[in-house]
Amino acid sequence: TKASGKELIAKLGGENTTQSHLAWQAIGDREMKELTPELKTIVGDHRQSPGRRIAALWALEGLDEKERFSKGADYLALLKPLLTDTNRNIRREAVRVLGSRHLSVAGASHLWIQLFDALEVMANDPDPEVRAELIKTTASLDSTLHISSDSRTAQLSHERALPLLISMAKPPLAEPTMKSTQNGRPIKVAEAYEREFERYLVRMLMERNPAFVASFFDTESAKALPVESRLVAALALEPKASAGRVAELLPSLTRAVEQEELLRLAQFPDEPRVADALKSLLRNVATRQPALEGLIRVRTRLDAAKLTPLLTEAALTLWSEDATSRELAVRLSSAFKLASLEPHLIALLRDRVVSLQQQGAVLRALRDMNSAQVELFANVAKESAALRDDALSALTASKNERAPALALELWPELNVLQRRAALASLTSSKNGGSAVVQAIKGGSLPKADVDAATLDKLHVVLGDDPELVSLMSEMASLFRPVLRLDGKDTAWADTDITLDGPFTVESWVKLDGGIDNKDGILGAPGVLDMNFFGGQFRVWVGGEIHDAIVAKKKMTADVWTHIAVARASDGKFRIYLNGEMDTDSSKTAPQKFEHLRVGWTAPAQGTAGWLSEFRIWDRARSADEIRGDFDRSFEGEARPSRLVHYFTGTNWSKLQPGAKVVKTSDFPPLLNAAEAKVLAQKFERFRELAGRNGDVARGKTLFGTACISCHAVAGQGGQVGPVLNGAGASGVEALLRNVLTPSAAMEAGYRIFRVELKDGDVVDGIFVSQDKEAIVLRRPNVDDTRIAIKDVRRAEFTNHSMMPEGLLEALPPEQVTDLFAYLKTLK
Repeated sequence: TKASGKELIAKLGGENTTQSHLAWQAIGDREMKELTPELKTIVGDHRQSPGRRIAALWALEGLDEKERFSKGADYLALLKPLLTDTNRNIRREAVRVLGSRHLSVAGASHLWIQLFDALEVMANDPDPEVRAELIKTTASLDSTLHISSDSRTAQLSHERALPLLISMAKPPLAEPTMKSTQNGRPIKVAEAYEREFERYLVRMLMERNPAFVASFFDTESAKALPVESRLVAALALEPKASAGRVAELLPSLTRAVEQEELLRLAQFPDEPRVADALKSLLRNVATRQPALEGLIRVRTRLDAAKLTPLLTEAALTLWSEDATSRELAVRLSSAFKLASLEPHLIALLRDRVVSLQQQGAVLRALRDMNSAQVELFANVAKESAALRDDALSALTASKNERAPALALELWPELNVLQRRAALASLTSSKNGGSAVVQAIKGGSLPKADVDAATLDKLHVVLGDDPELVSLMSEMASLFRPVLRLDGKDTAWADTDITLDGPFTVESWVKLDGGIDNKDGILGAPGVLDMNFFGGQFRVWVGGEIHDAIVAKKKMTADVWTHIAVARASDGKFRIYLNGEMDTDSSKTAPQKFEHLRVGWTAPAQGTAGWLSEFRIWDRARSADEIRGDFDRSFEGEARPSRLVHYFTGTNWSKLQPGAKVVKTSDFPPLLNAAEAKVLAQKFERFRELAGRNGDVARGKTLFGTACISCHAVAGQGGQVGPVLNGAGASGVEALLRNVLTPSAAMEAGYRIFRVELKDGDVVDGIFVSQDKEAIVLRRPNVDDTRIAIKDVRRAEFTNHSMMPEGLLEALPPEQVTDLFAYLKTLK
């Protein structure tokens, strides 16, 4: 039976929260408008509990849902007294309701004035939740005023709503703060955090209507607002439009310029007033250093060429001052490639009158400028072991034609890490790549120093250069044949396969971008289509069933993934991805499938991607069986029992025009029996070394030399590879797997992102960000690199890790033991 109105009202705000909620919802759902007078009385009765009063208010909201614009005056009369209530929750709910139950937008300007009179008093409410609700309500009311056909009412947007909203963005507070539990850095808390949130909220809401905010700026109401509030409003404008507004307001500030304000200026230095504002900041002794430090921090978001004249002037001024200022000038010239500072940097390096640390900074700045002083760099690398890394980096980055030869002359003196770094840099350009190929062919650069990733990069840089083709033929063991499908409707192999009863189909797959049902691994017209509709692997069997099974996880483009689908004797399927079961949620489809073609799909377009190690068994393999050998190759071995079809290497039956076998270094992480044995022996050797008792202190020192440029621990170190906090907890086996086979074990985010430039150079790194203007990459021992989109020919992920293989092999046994002794402490 339904409760009566009296019974429902009795439950409002009671101890049973669920019953209270159901009561006020029922009053609204049943449109019990006869309860309105009693509900209003409860709302205004200070003797009632806050919970009961709020529940009554919610019930009134529900009753008014269909008449939300008709009773503005009544609501105003009801809610105004609540705005000054002693209970913060009642004040908050009153503000919220005023924002959701708008007054009539036409002919009610007097009511709007009363409303804003009441709301303005609340701008300094002591409760942050009330203030946040006031900000949202004011923005909502302002949006309503914009659509008013009554000119006097619409005018209140500029006169009352926007001034109130913008005034809620008060100056930031420096304190209180506490140390972050994530990285130890100070973060704002309590009042300081609340102030930041309110500023953020005001700005976010204004960003929804930048045109209205822009039109407000030149009004008298706007000019009467505090400069801090107007600055937040300026930043809410479209970026280019806001730069001039920010520049106009900066002289009135009594604090240092914040980073976002500086960024907005630096992004648009050509806008009116902006250049003058930047000059003022950079010429003022009090503001110059913090402004330059701020620009260095946001350098990857700036077009350095537009700022070069201003920054060069500032850097030269710094150079003439004290040592601290000169150190800033060095960092500035490095961050923005200020070529005019090069003579000063070279002179400082030649004099050797500064510390090794400062010389290293100078070398890094010259590296970033691609300085041509290669003889100087080579001499420093020969003479100073402490500066060799930085000197070698400057040498291999130089565009001077003699740089590669000088770098390769140093090869016998370089350790394995220095060789890896030098190879990565030299193979980024045609001049360096050609020199590397000649050195390998001539024997001065050992083939053992070159891996598949290096050859792959050389092929990108040099193309089908005859010397490189010859070298790749000599090092054929680093390449393997895989099946390439070109995305056309002839991209398949005529394999004429029949599947009857239980079976398992397995294949390694790497698909191009835009994965859909045009991509597949096996099928025949009207019979079967194992495709990737919506990016998810599925088995389509036609008839009334359509999809018999669909994978839960989506495929990632340009990444090798092992797929297995097994059908049991009951006609139900299971899907496995990379050796682990993805789903067994299947329809029953026991029928026979005939004349199946590898790579075929139904759409007019065909599969665009790569296949390798394609196997078909005449039984449903178990999860353990699939997991046990999904990363094994049977090529060159006796075929296992009940493996009825096996396509790999160059054996793919009759290929159609859109399919061809290609040799590549980008193949799945497969091992044949001999390779598996070698790898097992390698793991056993290093497992034994890692299990010994080593010196943790020496291991930590070695980590600081060999690893910390890419990996961070406890907030210290590079950001190129994964953070290693807690790495020791994963166990020795996981650590060995990540170090010995980094490309096989890597997370997707740490694949090399390769940018091919229009001038023929190649830049490899970890992808950080991309917008319409630039790509930002992160590389070891180098500040984040900004690459203008206009200079890019092609950009894509590779299947290689930034972490090179062979690092442990280059260390003496006792150092391996010490390193793992330290890594095991990271828990």
